[in-house]
Amino acid sequence: MEKLREITTGKWGRLVLVTAGVYVVMRFLLPLIYPFVLAALLVIPLYPWLKRVERHTHIGKGFLTSGLLFFLGSLIILLVWLVVAWSSRHVTEFARGLEIFEENFNLFVTDCCEFVEGKTGFCADELETVIVERVNVFIEEFQVNVVPKLMKQSVGWFKAVINVAAGIMITFISAVLLAKDYEPMSERIRQLEGYEKISGIISSIGHLAGTFLRAQIIIMTCISILAVTGLWLSRVENPIFFGITAGIMDALPFIGTGIVLMPLAFWQLVQGRYVQAAACVILYTVCALLRELLEPRLIGGRMGLYPIVVLAAVYVGVKLYGLGGVILGPLSLLLIMEIMGSLNEK
Repeated sequence: MEKLREITTGKWGRLVLVTAGVYVVMRFLLPLIYPFVLAALLVIPLYPWLKRVERHTHIGKGFLTSGLLFFLGSLIILLVWLVVAWSSRHVTEFARGLEIFEENFNLFVTDCCEFVEGKTGFCADELETVIVERVNVFIEEFQVNVVPKLMKQSVGWFKAVINVAAGIMITFISAVLLAKDYEPMSERIRQLEGYEKISGIISSIGHLAGTFLRAQIIIMTCISILAVTGLWLSRVENPIFFGITAGIMDALPFIGTGIVLMPLAFWQLVQGRYVQAAACVILYTVCALLRELLEPRLIGGRMGLYPIVVLAAVYVGVKLYGLGGVILGPLSLLLIMEIMGSLNEK
């Protein structure tokens, strides 16, 4: 028993216990209480403003919060509707252009096979036949195996949408109630033992998390502007949509702008627009270099972490928490660091 106590109270023992505790909280507790956490993150920064407006207009903080959230919700719904309307219109155009794409693809394959025949001596017709057969087999397997699985998963997606909608509604109600009772609740919390230490840890984590999010937004904005400008100068169709999408995808680990720009480059290549295809590949390289230049200065320097540590936190977070690990991974690392720092000081 004494040996176990020495292990658990040692530096590495505390690190293991703290890490396990943070994982349990992030993995199992946070999904249960995330609407209330989001409500607190919305109300706490806005509370001084709500209190000041209430003093001048005599409108209750709960009513102000509900009005503000209604405005933000309406704005988000409008943006989603615009995106869906734009996407449906372009999906229709894409469906109409499938025949043109098939013709261009066949011409592209023919040109490639003739080029290979000229360089190696292989028969172009036989090589083209093999490639077309492989493509047809791939399409048939996709239709037989992938499409039915996607249809079966539609029920799961529908449930996920219902759960997200319910979470948003609970967040809305919780934010309104918290705005009304924030002061008496905060007074009770301040009387709890260890409030100052916990408050300091939360404040420090909030500052570091804000730094991380601001840095990601700045990087996404810079890459979006670069991608839109590059695609526009290269005369690629829909440069604004593809550029902004590439900037958003760049924030996701192991995906980046390549998930947008490389398929776009292949599409330009099949259409015979070789200059635009090369421009997309060059633009992908430039965007990757830009992130490598900005990330160490905006994230590693201000947070006191090496960029590779942030990348490792994101990678481990995605493995442990799924896609939400993009945020939960670095947040877990910050929480572990702050708790360990507090324990070591004690």
